[in-house]
Amino acid sequence: MQFWYHNNQRIAEPHVFGVTTNDKLAVLTRQVGGYSSSGGLPDWRMFYVDEINNLRITEQSFQISRTWHNPRESDFKTIYAVVG
Repeated sequence: MQFWYHNNQRIAEPHVFGVTTNDKLAVLTRQVGGYSSSGGLPDWRMFYVDEINNLRITEQSFQISRTWHNPRESDFKTIYAVVG
């Protein structure tokens, strides 16, 4: 998916969708392109849904068979969907 977050374009593979422990609707992604203030892409990134703008689902697919390690799984109190 491609979207704008905090005025910067991001390209990410969505993996987990749910409500965080601070009661915000969020998506945990593997960000693969676009802007990253911390650098080091690809890497895991959490995005709050209410801060996502101009979301576009791309035609690009991704493999979900990567070594699955969810470093932020404990950030969710409710999970609605997991890719895989």
